[in-house]
Amino acid sequence: MRRIAWIAVLLSACGALWGQEITEENFLKEENALAARFEAQSEAFSGQFAAAQSQAKRDSLTAAYNALFQQCLHAMEVLSVKYAATPSGLQRCFAVRLGLSKDTLRAVWNRLPKELRRSPYGRAVALHCRAKELRPGGKVYNLRAWNAQGRPFRLRQWRGTPVLLLYGGLGCMGASGREYLDALYAKTSREELRIVVFWPVSSPDELAALAEEYPSRYLQVSDFKGDTTPVKIRCQAQATPTCFLLDSRGRLVFKTIGLYPGKVEEYLSAKDR
Repeated sequence: MRRIAWIAVLLSACGALWGQEITEENFLKEENALAARFEAQSEAFSGQFAAAQSQAKRDSLTAAYNALFQQCLHAMEVLSVKYAATPSGLQRCFAVRLGLSKDTLRAVWNRLPKELRRSPYGRAVALHCRAKELRPGGKVYNLRAWNAQGRPFRLRQWRGTPVLLLYGGLGCMGASGREYLDALYAKTSREELRIVVFWPVSSPDELAALAEEYPSRYLQVSDFKGDTTPVKIRCQAQATPTCFLLDSRGRLVFKTIGLYPGKVEEYLSAKDR
């Protein structure tokens, strides 16, 4: 059971508790207050970390910061469920969906006004509730996408070859991550490994701009459905980059939040033996 599955019970038991509080304005006010508190506390941690004289102290501060981050995330999950019947609350609820149980999300969706159920984020939450959980050894969603020039791509067209699929994140990983991907592409043949980056953008122009900013020999594609792309939902991705290594049969070997070269190299080395 996920960490706040109990919210589903709270929704059914205390639905009238929030009453007139549930407005777009109030959600944004509470969200901004939560973000401001977290930012202030983060700055305090940064100052203490810079002044720390020992590794033990830095480790202690890192652990405390991680706990603070989890507390903030939990508070955001609760807030998004509380205000899910507002447009911004529903959008935030979708963003934190991976930390919520599907029972909670179904309860949220059942309480939505019809217009929000039919909205892009309402449909996205419904699809997430129906989607099967992606586990190692399972088949990865056969995404359909295009490059910036309009050339179509289907993931299954690379069946027979291992694939490293990245959900966005070329900017987030920094120059060292991009350099690793370039080197990985150069040192492997296309029979050994394929690399593709899927961007959750809304237009070919956005994709072209990203491909220009982060030029590569490997493929960069999108389905141009933006934040609510089915790829994001069916692959259970949110943070960027989320990385998926698929074997030659299209089965998931591993999924990581962030790029971990060691795991990729370990798989390729084992495959060669």
